[in-house]
Amino acid sequence: MLCQFSVKNYKSYKDKTVLEMQAENGNEFENSLIISDKDNKRFLPISTIYGPNAGGKSNFLDAFVTLNTNVVAPISIIKLNQKITPNPVISYKFCEEEIPTEFEVFYRIEKNEFRYNLSFYKGKIIYESLFVLTENAKKPTKIFIRDAEQVELGEELKNKVNTNNNLEIPFLSFLSISYDIDIINKAMSFFFNTIMISFSKDINENISLEWAFEEEIKIKVIELFRNMDIDIVDYREEKIGVDSYKIFMKHIVDNKEYELNLLEESKGTQKLFSLLPKLIRALKEGTLTIIDEMDAKLHPKLVEYIIEMYKNKDLNINGAQLIMTSHDLTTMTNEVYRRDEILFASKNIENFSELYSLYEIRDTNGEHIRKDASYNKQYIEGKYGADPYLQRILSWEVK
Repeated sequence: MLCQFSVKNYKSYKDKTVLEMQAENGNEFENSLIISDKDNKRFLPISTIYGPNAGGKSNFLDAFVTLNTNVVAPISIIKLNQKITPNPVISYKFCEEEIPTEFEVFYRIEKNEFRYNLSFYKGKIIYESLFVLTENAKKPTKIFIRDAEQVELGEELKNKVNTNNNLEIPFLSFLSISYDIDIINKAMSFFFNTIMISFSKDINENISLEWAFEEEIKIKVIELFRNMDIDIVDYREEKIGVDSYKIFMKHIVDNKEYELNLLEESKGTQKLFSLLPKLIRALKEGTLTIIDEMDAKLHPKLVEYIIEMYKNKDLNINGAQLIMTSHDLTTMTNEVYRRDEILFASKNIENFSELYSLYEIRDTNGEHIRKDASYNKQYIEGKYGADPYLQRILSWEVK
């Protein structure tokens, strides 16, 4: 479970910018919150980033993907023989001062809370650390600290591991490749289990055949198609080469069966087919999913349906989380979201991106936005700042 992610000096983000998944004190949708077994803290099942084009929505998700792929890629290549290219670390360009790009993530696995830091300077790792706060512990325990070429081990790893590793890759990745250590396996599981989807790419690149044809997942996908009033009753795979395949969707029309190649289906249906198996798996396993451009080619009602899947405790029984970007204002309502589940990304007057939640915005009297307000209407009016149509903030400010 993700608790918090922050980044500094990445693409359009110059200053340290934080995405907070711990719920604020608002009492909206309390039954949908994820309650931690560790300490009963409340966490959000979903977070959606809105804002204008070039405001920084995708860049912030890219920051998380960059951290994740740089950690996971060496292991995937060496141990799993899977070619994954890590995202390049791209710093904020409109600044004469050269500073490191810093990533920090807090996350929970079982009753352990991990804090992982990874910093780059001119493409090289200059700092890395892993700490864990175990159940009933009063302060975090050091697992390791890597400062430039020096590695300092905590008690968990002392006399167990070699510190003369390949300094081109994260030390966490090196440990996962070279050793079978429980605390490292737990720390790595968060990165490996996170699902990352970008619909700025070809939809079919996001299709996972293994998951789509798992029997339990397939049954659920077909059920969701039916719940969404899409008349697909089955689907099958047909291999046409070593690495090539076709997928056919079965329809029943006038009591007769017909098949369409997936590529003949609407773009919305293609997107759902690439998306639903991954979401079902994430909900089953209780993992994090990151989706850029969630609403592209999907009807707003389908987007709302997916949001409700994560907010429904009967479906989301294991604490899965969804973070996405969206332009769809029809779902930006108090009937769908808590105020802290709505985030805005936009450029400030100094031309770098900022990220803030609807809950953080206050009026001139210091009051929060009312939980019964018309969020989308006030957004269009320019009262939240990150407005794609009107560049004015009126009397509102972020504190």
